[in-house]
Amino acid sequence: MSEILKVLNRKSVELKSEVVELGLVENIQKASDSSRKLTESLRDSNKSMNDADVAKKELEKEFAKVQKTLEKEQDKFFKLESRVDPMLTKMKDLLDKTKRAANELGVKPSNIDGFKELEQDVKELAKARVGK
Repeated sequence: MSEILKVLNRKSVELKSEVVELGLVENIQKASDSSRKLTESLRDSNKSMNDADVAKKELEKEFAKVQKTLEKEQDKFFKLESRVDPMLTKMKDLLDKTKRAANELGVKPSNIDGFKELEQDVKELAKARVGK
């Protein structure tokens, strides 16, 4: 009988160790699956970050070009604008002289060739200035 008990105890130990091994195998498989999914997610996220970084750098380059063009055009505009006041002064003086001469001759200034156009040019030039 003691031999039977020894054999039964051995079988019980063997079954328990197989259950423990089966549990470990399941845990290993779950950990491996989770690790693979996490690795894939990290790779996808890393690729997305790299793509976004490349796009950002391209946009920064394009922005720098646009900024440089804007600065050049602003410089050009302000140089041109600096000529407006002296030109407006000359044009207004010319209009005043023309009006006086027309009055002395007894004609309407608007009947003089180019007078209406010059008046319109004065208005348009004044409007073309920034903030005016």
